[in-house]
Amino acid sequence: MYQVVLDTNVLVAALRSRVGASAHLLGLLGNGQWRPNITVAVALEYEAVLKRERPAFGLSDEDIDLLLDTVYAQAGFHRQYFLWRPAMKDPDDVWFSKRLSPAGATSSSHLTNAIFGELSNSASVV
Repeated sequence: MYQVVLDTNVLVAALRSRVGASAHLLGLLGNGQWRPNITVAVALEYEAVLKRERPAFGLSDEDIDLLLDTVYAQAGFHRQYFLWRPAMKDPDDVWFSKRLSPAGATSSSHLTNAIFGELSNSASVV
């Protein structure tokens, strides 16, 4: 089973398009192939971003809460280790990569590659 920290943009993309890879990935939640891993900071970011963007999705606050409750019910919860500081090109990626190590997790991009890799070996997930 893959241990994954979902970048917030995966949830946003899944809500914007029900036919894309992000929506398919969320559709696999709970089937034993992967497990989301979160910290309090990740959960707060998910809620803030999804509720801010919810008018574009045509959803209510209650719909967002239900989605997040579903994700959290499957999730592993982890402490954040503040002294660990990875060096990465994109500063936004540092925030999420700090959550990968304690969970023994992979990124959602790597999971998407693993699940959809058989469709095209030349495909790149950004």
